[in-house]
Amino acid sequence: MSQTRPLTNADMTNPDLLPAWALSEFEVFHGKVIQEAFPCYFGTMGVEKDEIRYGVIGHDELDRLPRLLHDFMEFARENEEVRHAFIVFFEPESQPHDFEYYQKRFWDIVNYLHAHDPLPWPAHIPQDTNDPRWEFCFSGEAIFLFTGLPAYEQRNSRRFGKGVMILFQPKRVFNGIEGATPGGIRARQVIRPKLRAYDGGMAMHPDFNVIDEKLAFRWKQYCASDDNRPAVGDCPFHAR
Repeated sequence: MSQTRPLTNADMTNPDLLPAWALSEFEVFHGKVIQEAFPCYFGTMGVEKDEIRYGVIGHDELDRLPRLLHDFMEFARENEEVRHAFIVFFEPESQPHDFEYYQKRFWDIVNYLHAHDPLPWPAHIPQDTNDPRWEFCFSGEAIFLFTGLPAYEQRNSRRFGKGVMILFQPKRVFNGIEGATPGGIRARQVIRPKLRAYDGGMAMHPDFNVIDEKLAFRWKQYCASDDNRPAVGDCPFHAR
């Protein structure tokens, strides 16, 4: 049965609605996020309050993703008082691969979404990834991306299940808790020490540890390396 709408927590445990692999991926994700030690309390609260919506994409089903993401964005705009996010689980590969394979898979998905975006790119956001003001946009607005890959070994906070997981969050939901705001500063003070402990003592990735948020290149943060080497070279995003 193909998914036709963003799913809830209850949907993600329904064997009549989802294939076994999706039930398993959600079980692993849910088990990690509700732990007290999990560093991102925004994610924990989102799960506990059922404010996250989900999608599942099987092999050879990528063509369904643009419609699902657009439907979620419409849903989120109709419910702006809630900080909704959309998490998509992709069916695991038949055998594991190295980090570079999954990283390329992530950017292939991002480029596919852009190529099939039903709405124009927002005029106030540049499409040039060499401009630090660039960020991924879809369905007419900016979206922050967070990626979980099975090949993360050192970053426990970015490993969920056996497949690729991507979180899509409309950038506007961060209003009031941006980096330089009191709320944003407090959030970092709570999250970053927990993140370091959760990831076995690893320091904050240099692509996130930018003093001036206006100079942060968002594309470098979407699928950060497993070590602390900063991203180099050109962004893999290709503007249409």
